[in-house]
Amino acid sequence: MGPEPYPKTWGNWTVYRSKEGRYYYANKKDKSLTTWDQPKGWGVQAAYEGCVWWYIVDTIDGLTCEKIPADESLAPCHVDNKYRDVPRPLKWKRWKAFVSKRTGRWFYFDEETQQSTWYQPHGWGGEAPTDDDVPQALVLMEYTHSMDEREETASLLCEWLRTEGSEASFLVDSGDFSRPLTKEGVLKVWDENEMSAEQCSIFTAYSKGITPVGHIEVLTHTVEPNEVWCHWAACSRYSFIAYVYIIPFFRARHLGTAMVTKACQHAFSEHGSEAVFLLIQETNEKLLRFYTRIGFSPTEQTFIRNGERMLLLRLQPDSFVA
Repeated sequence: MGPEPYPKTWGNWTVYRSKEGRYYYANKKDKSLTTWDQPKGWGVQAAYEGCVWWYIVDTIDGLTCEKIPADESLAPCHVDNKYRDVPRPLKWKRWKAFVSKRTGRWFYFDEETQQSTWYQPHGWGGEAPTDDDVPQALVLMEYTHSMDEREETASLLCEWLRTEGSEASFLVDSGDFSRPLTKEGVLKVWDENEMSAEQCSIFTAYSKGITPVGHIEVLTHTVEPNEVWCHWAACSRYSFIAYVYIIPFFRARHLGTAMVTKACQHAFSEHGSEAVFLLIQETNEKLLRFYTRIGFSPTEQTFIRNGERMLLLRLQPDSFVA
């Protein structure tokens, strides 16, 4: 029989129960059209209040709510049911909630930074965390190499990068994960890194130990005497910081600094590194200023990576701003 469908009327459809106890769906416009299968997107963009539905209407100027009788026809977006929940309120702090015209998913727009994200800002509808609270509340969780946890971490990173678009995601991985972005592409790179690096730590950053907000990796190598190609390391053991990502809501709240700082601390204390390196696009002055504040300094070494010229930055323990 299955659970009772909710709502009973949606768009051009009405649900009924057959004599056998099964639910079926009848189209109000085409009386001859009935189906046992629930119409795709059933109940999306509607919230019940008394005997009226709140329908979310996507307009040119933004988002409006209209109370419409339950039997009035409105064609909601055809998306998965997991996107059906309506955020309350629709505006909070500097954020506004909107419905994507392309997918029907809710997204959140930051009026200060003019950036959007699929992820609901932490604390939505309540008191937002202060800038002072965020770094102290950051926890780096290293995955334990179990297959389920590994795939879950790869899927999360892949989903984050997909929402960013091609240009922004390229800043994170320089195209290493290949395109289109897939979980399998991420896992393949991790397998290759774990074979080439002596130690490999992959972290998901959590706010207050609950909300996943970022990703960062530490890859550590030991320099053999005959490895003249890495003369730039000038040490016997070094780490690379790689694939640094922060979800948009936390980018202006010092969380990126806290995450990179903790990863560097891990490289020095747990991996025993004598220096930490990372690569950024040679022309990206914004990223250069960010890493310089932490203590990194540019070297004269550059590399070509997936067609892009990359500048090598170096961090020494004595110049580390912890």
